[in-house]
Parts: sequence; C-alpha cells; structure tokens
Amino acid sequence: ISSDTVVRPSSVSQEELLELIDKMNRDWRVSGLLVQLPLPDHINERAVCNAIAPEKDVDGFHIVNIGKLCLDQRSMVPATPAAVWEMIKRAGIETVGKNVLVAGRSKNVGMPIAMLLHTDRNHERPGGKLGYMHALYYLHCQCKFASSMT
Repeated sequence: ISSDTVVRPSSVSQEELLELIDKMNRDWRVSGLLVQLPLPDHINERAVCNAIAPEKDVDGFHIVNIGKLCLDQRSMVPATPAAVWEMIKRAGIETVGKNVLVAGRSKNVGMPIAMLLHTDRNHERPGGKLGYMHALYYLHCQCKFASSMT
C-alpha cells in the first residue's frame, strides 16, 4: 500500500478538518482514512469520526461500523482487536458459549474485542471494493503533547 500523513496544526478548525475528510472521501484513489485521536479540545471527535465514509473508516469508529460490529455484520474492525481475533481463531480457541473477561473498555481496543468475542466466530474484516488499499491517509492534528511523543 502507499500511504501519506497529513499533518495539521492543533489550531486547525473543525470546518477545515471536515473539508479535508470530505475531499478524501470523494477521492477514488483513497481507500482508507484514519484520524489520529485525541483531537484538540475545540474539535468534536464524534463529528469527525462520523465524517469519514464508513467504507474508508480504517479505525472502525464511524457509527455505522460500530453498529455493524455490534450486530455481527461485515464491518471495519480496528487493527488491534482484529489482530487479537485472528490469534484466537488461529489458535483454535473456542469462545462461543464461554465467559470471557476483557480488561479495559476503550473504544478502539476493549469494546471491539468484547463485541468480536460475543459473535458466532464468523465475523470477517472486509477487503474493500478492490480487496486492497490504494492509499491510506493518516490525518494528524498536532496536539500539546506531540513534542513528547517524538
């Protein structure tokens, strides 16, 4: 895959960020998009996550993808839960009808893992219209902690 990182300052307006997402949603060359969270305080995280087209939502945070995941329908699954799910499947560990403890309830790891474990083991991560990604765009708004992360 090819990828690109688009960095915006923490002062970016929500309107500018939503316009950039809309532009990438309409670009046929972009098949995956994720926004680095957390966002600056003045930006509504839910509005931004829901602005990403569900079929391009790499993190699986769009309300449609979350709903499909909860209903055991084909949806985007965040990377870490997808990896855990794959390890469980490859190890042949049966979870149907079992009690399983998931420590943590983060929206990008704990909750999706709990939903996957609640399924009938047939949940699959979609391959997209072409089965692969042309380009993954990674949006990053520099936040006050960005300098300590480098």
